[in-house]
Amino acid sequence: MILIPKEYQQRGSGFVIRNKRAAIHMDIGTGKTATTVGACSELLDTFEIRGVMVFAPLKVATLAWPDELTKWDAFKKYTFNIIRGTESERIRLLRKSADFYLLNYDWMSWWVEWVRKEIKIRPLKFDMLVLDESSRLKGSDSNRFKNLKPLADSTRFPRIVELTGTPSPEHYENLWSQYRLLDGGRRLGQFVTHFRDKYYDYNPYQRFEKELKDFAAEDIQNRIADITYTIRAEDYLELPPVLEHNLYIELPKAARKIYDEFENDMITKIKDTVIIAGNAAIVSEKCRQVASGAVYKVDGTTIHVHKEKLDTLKEFLEDLDEPVLIPYWYRHEYDMIRKEFVGAPILGPNTHEKESAKIIEQWNKGKLPFVFVHPGSVGHGINLQYGGRILVWLTVPWSNDLYRQMCGRLHRMGQTKPVLVYRILAKNTVDMLIDEVIAGKEFNQQGLRKALAKLQDQ
Repeated sequence: MILIPKEYQQRGSGFVIRNKRAAIHMDIGTGKTATTVGACSELLDTFEIRGVMVFAPLKVATLAWPDELTKWDAFKKYTFNIIRGTESERIRLLRKSADFYLLNYDWMSWWVEWVRKEIKIRPLKFDMLVLDESSRLKGSDSNRFKNLKPLADSTRFPRIVELTGTPSPEHYENLWSQYRLLDGGRRLGQFVTHFRDKYYDYNPYQRFEKELKDFAAEDIQNRIADITYTIRAEDYLELPPVLEHNLYIELPKAARKIYDEFENDMITKIKDTVIIAGNAAIVSEKCRQVASGAVYKVDGTTIHVHKEKLDTLKEFLEDLDEPVLIPYWYRHEYDMIRKEFVGAPILGPNTHEKESAKIIEQWNKGKLPFVFVHPGSVGHGINLQYGGRILVWLTVPWSNDLYRQMCGRLHRMGQTKPVLVYRILAKNTVDMLIDEVIAGKEFNQQGLRKALAKLQDQ
């Protein structure tokens, strides 16, 4: 297939080539992978780099990147190794010559340790680092960030590119660790504590409650603009709209009693089992579980309390003659799906790679009426826009990143119809709060993107 890059993709590739350390913030579905591969191809062809080490979420590394490298005629000449298997197999693949090395983020700590040992023996086959879905590095306390930071600060990888459609999925602090890896702290400071003190006001009675200072957003945007390439889909793509709707359920009487007892007393009794929620965070999660249909006991087993959401889904599907993607969140939802929809295709954490590829292919060919998906498994980088346009959430996650990325599987380049997103919410429960929180976070993120895009054009 012949790739004809859009003008903004050509500019993005040029930005990566000109800037050895770069953040590419391109909206979901605007082609950030092809943009990056385009830049890497020129750098490989001119011998400016030896090879590219790519970190990405599991299915992005094993499905999306290989698909991009084999789909377009211009990229077919480049070789790639998917790094997986036993430790000896992973080492063999890292030492085997290729243009691209594709590795799941879960192996990052192991990879860093391997690099430290390897460079004492022989040169690495790669000298450019691509961090796809870099919001996976948003946590300054995470092992991924802590392990990678010394390598990023060294001269071992003169070129580092971060790709994401959701640079600050929760709040502006998410940006600090990502830019710390790029510039050693030159723009946003070397220490996250200094960043917090500079840009946030704290509640004197509750240290964990903080609010962005009035000047902070604009100052942060100005500081990172020079190494950030930002593309908003609405400015460049004539994508159909996303229409979001809520489908409400009422908790059955017994479930409502359980919910209210958790909310008011932090303790309840279900089927002779006493369950205690020790603090506000646990109460919130227990209430969310009840709203979804079950409660987890201390030993990890579940007590089912209702299946109103699944019944609502069944009724919804009966009235449709279009394919539907159905994100689920909890293990008990997965178990109920397998019981109520015997043999239904599921893309989840336990789905084998080959089975995932088969389901994705069948979905995009329009051969599946519905597919159940876990947003943590397919929420980044996977193209599902060719198989349908309807998404029905059983349980909405707290994470704005996962929510928007999941919706972005359908709302992206290649989608020709308005995307319909439905959320099944339990009335008068924490579901309603999650709905408000997601909307607020999206507003903040769009503000960041709009500001950076404006600075870019100046």
